[in-house]
Amino acid sequence: MLDFVRFEHRNDERRNKMPSDIAGSTGSLKTSTKRQFFVRAEFDYDPTRDPSLPGGPGLAFHTGDILYVTNAADDSWWQAKRVTNGQDEEEIGIIPSKNRVEKKERARQKRVNFNQGSNSRVSY
Repeated sequence: MLDFVRFEHRNDERRNKMPSDIAGSTGSLKTSTKRQFFVRAEFDYDPTRDPSLPGGPGLAFHTGDILYVTNAADDSWWQAKRVTNGQDEEEIGIIPSKNRVEKKERARQKRVNFNQGSNSRVSY
């Protein structure tokens, strides 16, 4: 495992040192770094009720669960597994990213505010 971590680190260093024009004059080389970290869920998530979930199994979680994000390279969806106390089976799946959740909440708030505003008509 340690050799793999060193290998990934060395590749990341090489990517960062590449000249920006290596992909030619039509564009730049875009690479994404696979980020890994722990998060504590601040809400409940049921992937069976999420129609926008991309292919792959979704990972359900509840407020307070600890999740280990194993791949956060995508802006909208992360791969994660639940951290459990001594259970043999690891639950792995896709969860919405923080950015995606925040965008959906802002959109929901706008809908709520808009609907409240349209119900408060002034009558003379």
